[in-house]
Amino acid sequence: MIGRLGCIVNGDAIGGVTSLPWAFIYVNPNAMVPAELAGVPVHPYPVYDMLWNGMVLLLVWTVGRRLKKDGLVFLGYLSMYAVGRFIFTFVRQENVWFWGLQEAQVVALLILLATSAVFALNFIRSRQVSSRSAGGA
Repeated sequence: MIGRLGCIVNGDAIGGVTSLPWAFIYVNPNAMVPAELAGVPVHPYPVYDMLWNGMVLLLVWTVGRRLKKDGLVFLGYLSMYAVGRFIFTFVRQENVWFWGLQEAQVVALLILLATSAVFALNFIRSRQVSSRSAGGA
């Protein structure tokens, strides 16, 4: 989240053009904003990212204490980060990479697929262990 403050100052991670009242307008000629977007209202992508990560942190902090198996908190964080990255990258100014998606979105989908598979395997294994325990009692 702190790194995104630098993105706000530098203008190196900006969103697309918008008319929303909370848009950022970069006027500093030293900002890393593309020349065609200087002085133009753009989505404050870094702010969206910071807010999402703050919500994910709160959720992981509260729910994470209840998870008993090692690594599930980390998997949950990765999954939620990937969801946010996929969604918010639609407003970010980046080159389209694959299937009409940006590189970050493709990577986010791959992470989401991988974490979903690990969650599913953990769920299946825990059901097998609990059914063996119930059968042996």
